Amino acid sequence: MDDVVRAEFPPGMRALDRWTYRDVECAVASVGRLFYGLARVGEFSHGWSGKVPSPALSPEEQHAVDPDNLGEWVAIPAEDATQYWSSEALSRVVTAASPELVGWDTAGHTWAMQHLRDDVETFVDEILGGVPEPRSP
Repeated sequence: MDDVVRAEFPPGMRALDRWTYRDVECAVASVGRLFYGLARVGEFSHGWSGKVPSPALSPEEQHAVDPDNLGEWVAIPAEDATQYWSSEALSRVVTAASPELVGWDTAGHTWAMQHLRDDVETFVDEILGGVPEPRSP
């Protein structure tokens, strides 16, 4: 059972996966065609997220990853989502009413999500530094 109270998610971001690691709320989110790893690190968030303009984001989408919008969350940028799907799958997503991903595209998505989870957990480890992991009673 997850004992961490879920925080309000940053506006403009779509949560794809949420979990708790070392008592830190973590997530993978999308904004436009970009993926981000997120960690809610409270007072540690200051100075970690910077304004990084992306030509792949509209001004509204760019606002979603603005540090002022993120609050206690830190955004860890990832690659454009298009690298994880074939052009065929992307065209189906754009043109089909109910797209279905083929095996290769599903594997790419699964790999991308795990890669982002690993990046977020590595970031949390770096932020917490010498703080030991909580032990189960």
